[in-house]
Amino acid sequence: MKDISAIIIVICVSIHFCNVQCFFTNIYYGRKYESTPKKFQWVLKSATETSLSHRDEIETRLNGALTSNLLVPVSLDPLMFKSSKPLLSKRDCRELSSWCKQIVEKEEKMTSQVIEDGEENNSEGAKIMIRLQKMIHEQVLGLPTPTSSCLSDGYVVPRFLSYERNNEGENNDSTTSRLILLPDGLHVDTNNGHHFRHWTILFYLDTCNKQGATIFPLATPFEWNLYEPKLYRVKKAKTQLNEAQEDAKKLIMEDDVQHTRKVDASEESLKLGRIIENEAVSLFQKVTSTNDYNDNGVDENQKEELLNMGVRMMPRRGHFCLFSNLRTNGYPNPLSFHGGEAIGVEKSKEVLTFFYEIPLETFMSREEFGYKVKERENNLLNFHFPTK
Repeated sequence: MKDISAIIIVICVSIHFCNVQCFFTNIYYGRKYESTPKKFQWVLKSATETSLSHRDEIETRLNGALTSNLLVPVSLDPLMFKSSKPLLSKRDCRELSSWCKQIVEKEEKMTSQVIEDGEENNSEGAKIMIRLQKMIHEQVLGLPTPTSSCLSDGYVVPRFLSYERNNEGENNDSTTSRLILLPDGLHVDTNNGHHFRHWTILFYLDTCNKQGATIFPLATPFEWNLYEPKLYRVKKAKTQLNEAQEDAKKLIMEDDVQHTRKVDASEESLKLGRIIENEAVSLFQKVTSTNDYNDNGVDENQKEELLNMGVRMMPRRGHFCLFSNLRTNGYPNPLSFHGGEAIGVEKSKEVLTFFYEIPLETFMSREEFGYKVKERENNLLNFHFPTK
């Protein structure tokens, strides 16, 4: 009897897995059943309108909510926040950075077991890592404390990335060369088959002042007035930016390319990728130009005109950036294309990247998947921005 029950469970799990795989293979981007240009335009328009409706709901919610003591809204498309205060001290960041570098030097992969072993060996860096994991899980995302004491059963293990200063940039104008400013191009975090990634959290272990930002060239920026808590939408949308956003949608939805320099991409896809990268260069130029103008008494209206598109998240030690990679229709958000700028005068930049996925077993269709995205985003807002 037990054997029969076990066989039935295996069959059910297999059917569920196959259904979900078919969902992503045949339905996810709408290419199999909506292959003609006319039908594709309808699918793309429908996906965009659904997501924009949810973003409008979030904007209304934030404007009528109490101010969060941890998150500051940065963009609604993609949904993005930055921290209002550091989670770790300068000393803790340096200790954690040193420990992560030791793991890299040993050519080990950061895993739950490596972290637990470090804690057992009384490593200060491992203890700080566990503390950071708990804070991000419980204080940032508002998720319940795992019932198991084992790290692998609850807390996400981050990726440690270290960027060294590129000396090549010293002899070139990095403000005009996309290949120098963006050494790794731009990407969406659902690339390489990671369809389920919802939240990305970039935790910065270093501070960069001029270059080295995480740049989101297609994001629609918002300003948060701390004295009168309200979001002010930047209304002067550039035609050039709108076209780049449409190119990004086509790149993901029609061409299935989520990296601007994908090796096996078609020339047409690479061309679209270059357009998006050029928007990043344009954003960098506008921000640095505005900084220069600040010393020369720039008119405030002119300053707003220069900063009406894109987001540059400058690394600040102990702070983080939180953003969504998905829309509430189950599709990747093309406006979440982002990448790291080349290091400028700073010697290095170190980042811990946390990816929070939506579990495969919690949905059976694209609609259910999109509902999970909306549910998680609403939970985050309820946790940090309670209604008045």
